[in-house]
Amino acid sequence: MVQIEATGGTPALTFNWSNGDRGVRADSLGAGPVSVTVTDARGCLVTADTLLTAPPPIVASVETTGETCFGQNSGRISVASVSGGLPPYRFALNANPPGDQTEWANLAHGPYFVHITDAAACRYTAGVVLPSGLQFTLDLGPDTTLFTGDTLRLFPNIDPPADSLIWTPSPGAIKVTNDEMLLQPSFSGVYELRAMSADGCVALDEIRITVTRKRDIFLPNIFSPQAVNAENQRFTVYGSGGIRDVASLSVYDRFGRLWFENRHFAVNDPSSGWNGADARDEAPPGVYLWRAVLHFTDGREELLMGDVTLVR
Repeated sequence: MVQIEATGGTPALTFNWSNGDRGVRADSLGAGPVSVTVTDARGCLVTADTLLTAPPPIVASVETTGETCFGQNSGRISVASVSGGLPPYRFALNANPPGDQTEWANLAHGPYFVHITDAAACRYTAGVVLPSGLQFTLDLGPDTTLFTGDTLRLFPNIDPPADSLIWTPSPGAIKVTNDEMLLQPSFSGVYELRAMSADGCVALDEIRITVTRKRDIFLPNIFSPQAVNAENQRFTVYGSGGIRDVASLSVYDRFGRLWFENRHFAVNDPSSGWNGADARDEAPPGVYLWRAVLHFTDGREELLMGDVTLVR
């Protein structure tokens, strides 16, 4: 904008600007030469020239800091410096109204636009992208069921490797290595693992473990020392994990004679069972009564009784 003050001459004065404007002021002018011709009522005229120079363009330095951990929303954008244009400046982030704020914090990852407007309404826009943080993941696998006294061996999927690991609750959780964990729960419940990376990123996962006392225990109801399969040639105790040992296994006939007794042996071992005889005689075919006492790894003891048929 250029405005002229004219004195003298015979009113009224007329003004003709080189850009076509009329009046004492010319608007919407670009940089470069500008001239105006002033003419009075008698036709006398005078011409004035001037040179408009444009201010330097707005230049800004915008600094960014991305979030450290994915989803942390800790990004930051700040206007470090501004030059050019016509101060004072106004600042805005994205579509927010302009103001004096030059720094924005607690930002999620993604694209942003910083708008800077000067006193002449000239605008400078800087586009920035805040990078996403570390995607720290943890997976303990599916929920599971254990028998009392059993140990669950876990190989958690932790990416990247964790700097520290915290189990809640901690009793019953054993860290073997950074890649292998053991859980020995006494009761049913939910175990949570909190993993922290070297950058302070945190990942959480939990696993529900149901602890049951029901065990798979099996004693044959028939066997034959002459069977083709060696496992069917003897009578013994079979079972799943969690059975520490067979405290005792006794076999009697219907008259009360003790034909077999063995103590403190492992389950699933036919060689520790009864072969259908004792040290003196071979037992005749028939039905025999048995009594077994089992010790479990959780400290429990269980008494079992039944009968078995000996076939020859």
